[in-house]
Amino acid sequence: SPEFIEACCREVVHHLSSIVQVIYDENKSEEHFSHLTRGISVLDFLAGILFGKFERTRHEVDSGEEKALADDVNASNIVEGDILWYVKDATSKDEKRMKVNVVKVHRDDFPNLYFTIREEGGAIAGDTASERQTVANRLKAQQFPVQNETKTAVRVKETDRKRQNFEELILKHLVKSRLAIPSLQGQPHSLSQIFADCINTAISRCGLTGKAGLGSVHYDVFHIITSLEKFVCDSIARGDISDGTTVALSCLASAMGYGFFTESSTMNFDILRFKPDSSISMILSLYEDVKWLHENSSGKKELSFHRTVLIWISVAVTTIQEGDIFRKLMNVLNSIGSCLLNVSCGKSEQSLQDTLIFMETVGATQRVAHQCIDYTSDNGAEKDIMSTLTMCFTSIWQNNEDTGVFIGNTDAAIAKPVWLHPFVSILKHYLQENEENILFGSKFFSEDLVALLFTKNKRWCAFQILSVISRGKGRLYSGDTIVLPKETILRLESWKEYLEEEEAEELCEDVQVAASWLPHHLMAEIESWEEDMELHEDVLESTVIGRLLLWIACLDFLDSAAVSDMRNRGSISSYIERTGALQKILSLALRYAVINNHKDENWKSCTSMCNDDNDGYDFKVPKIATLVVFRTVEVLPTLVKKWWSDDCPRSLQSQVSEFVQYRVAPDTLKRELARINSASGIGDMEVSGSCVSREVTATYVQDECKLSVMIKIPPSFPLRNVEVDCQKTLGIAEKRWRHWALQIMRMLNSQDGSVLDALLLWKQNVDKEFEGVEPCPVCYSVLCVKTHAMPNLECKTCHNRFHTSCLYKWFQSSGKSQCVLCQQPWSGAKI
Repeated sequence: SPEFIEACCREVVHHLSSIVQVIYDENKSEEHFSHLTRGISVLDFLAGILFGKFERTRHEVDSGEEKALADDVNASNIVEGDILWYVKDATSKDEKRMKVNVVKVHRDDFPNLYFTIREEGGAIAGDTASERQTVANRLKAQQFPVQNETKTAVRVKETDRKRQNFEELILKHLVKSRLAIPSLQGQPHSLSQIFADCINTAISRCGLTGKAGLGSVHYDVFHIITSLEKFVCDSIARGDISDGTTVALSCLASAMGYGFFTESSTMNFDILRFKPDSSISMILSLYEDVKWLHENSSGKKELSFHRTVLIWISVAVTTIQEGDIFRKLMNVLNSIGSCLLNVSCGKSEQSLQDTLIFMETVGATQRVAHQCIDYTSDNGAEKDIMSTLTMCFTSIWQNNEDTGVFIGNTDAAIAKPVWLHPFVSILKHYLQENEENILFGSKFFSEDLVALLFTKNKRWCAFQILSVISRGKGRLYSGDTIVLPKETILRLESWKEYLEEEEAEELCEDVQVAASWLPHHLMAEIESWEEDMELHEDVLESTVIGRLLLWIACLDFLDSAAVSDMRNRGSISSYIERTGALQKILSLALRYAVINNHKDENWKSCTSMCNDDNDGYDFKVPKIATLVVFRTVEVLPTLVKKWWSDDCPRSLQSQVSEFVQYRVAPDTLKRELARINSASGIGDMEVSGSCVSREVTATYVQDECKLSVMIKIPPSFPLRNVEVDCQKTLGIAEKRWRHWALQIMRMLNSQDGSVLDALLLWKQNVDKEFEGVEPCPVCYSVLCVKTHAMPNLECKTCHNRFHTSCLYKWFQSSGKSQCVLCQQPWSGAKI
């Protein structure tokens, strides 16, 4: 009963008071400290049962001397994370109310605010969507309408009386005079911390509901808090960063809601009506002093102060509203992160604790800054912070489940390292707000990230960061000469062994292109599959997931390279074909993939950071394997078609064909049409397409000739070839437009090209032909499909010109070294 819990609270307070008195009398704190910490935690827990969290300042109003609950809420007081009650009809008193969580506050129509809400525990009844938008007059503070205001006022008055008695009890027996500055300097630091936690309980549980005059609990608590802040500010102003300064700041943070031994609270500043502007301003000024920062970047006392500043910022940041202050705070966090995480760069308990405090503060600052209208996350400090965290992730944080927390639902909770959840929260924020902050620092760790795909508790985050890197613009490695991995150099020599000189040279160029876009650790891994990837039943799950993720990352990098320059697609595809990796990975994926269920599409988002299907931050093998099949067909259609014809098991051919027809082909066509609509390099060419008819039509006018091409894409493309029709072209000889049709078909059916790539190449060929350049007699194209080079080998007999790659492929297929046209022994030369 409430009376029993209230009696327990009184008993705990008196017990704690007696322990404190013993400590003062005997001057011994070590042996009693654990009793005090457990006692204050129990006290806070009991107070939580009795009173809950106090939130009067935002959803409760005063009515004279009595308090009356306000049913309506003020729109300006609603913040993200609030728990309120939603009513569909705001005018009805009998309407059932739904408990909801405020997901987002929308300020784009300021001062008219509206809100995104989500029902606690699932979707709002009657709706399929889990979220909806609403306005303030449909949100209520209470579950039930206030029917009898007199009874309500009496009930509230009785509750407030109990709260007042409880907070007076805490202040009198545990706090008063013991957090005064002279006492603070003369007593053990751990004891001061416990007293500060008592204030947190009094504020967050009881709300200081009594009168606020001289001698009241509110007055005494406010005086303690302001005295602590003044002491900190005066010490910083004097340049005296002593242990006493650190303890005072730590007590200030704990009392205002951090809660070392009690539950944290975000409402203490509002309840006490206290603004930490002075201390925040002094801290910002202190960390702007480069000389001071350099002199105080190491040392036990200095690091303890930096650590405490982080804790204070994590609490006080909820009171800040100016974008300029947030920008300065991010610079402070970056400076502290450089000091703490680099000095404690190890695997000790203190190092892990520093990392967690740092991430907690960064996350808290991100959440509040995101709501500030004049703040943007595009700044150097946040990039440096993410770079530091990525360094810790790749080389410091342990993959240790013994010191983990449980993540997931209660039936299938999984032990995860304690750093995982805060790091994921920061990643999610940057993925939604500004990926550049992730890309900036993580590029340097791409090789380590690839290796972490095989580490159970790190592969989720490693894959998310690699995905951002793959989407970044530009090569992973740049420069005139890229140093290839040793393994790749050895394999390249064996690949070149039976090739003609020109072919070997082309292969070297392909490998160089691949090495400039792909992480070298990734290259070494997929090259090794042909030698050691045996498909035994006892393959470790971590190995399976690692290889599947690595392959998806490889395809993402290939896509990014092709967007930069369509020639990169051909080079990297040729390299992948040489490794034989595609056959191996598809064989592995098809062991686990679910490709015969055409209704379930959850696997498409199984690697997304924001996917709610798996709250344990890990991957499910069947879904990731299905995605591998999908992405491989989408990105490497020509190689997949060859695999399907030559290597796919007969028992799976029909299933793969249906999967391509019903799942891959429709999505691929939609993506192609979207790319065409957003393309900027098509110039005067008009392109239109339809997902229903599966036809893409391009029209281009050149020298008063209307050139038209229609690409018919079969339902099971790429397993079946596209058809190209140029019959509507006017003013052009049939032989010529048939050559153009062959160019497009070759690009789509044999070179892994996209529809947009094929149309752009066709347009460039047309332009060159109208300039008088003769096409290559082998491929009927002016520009080489793969390299976009002009015909550069000329026959000395007939003077026709050929692409190098086309001519040598002709020699291989014909079995003789003769000119394609004049049939004379080849004696041509490069031009």
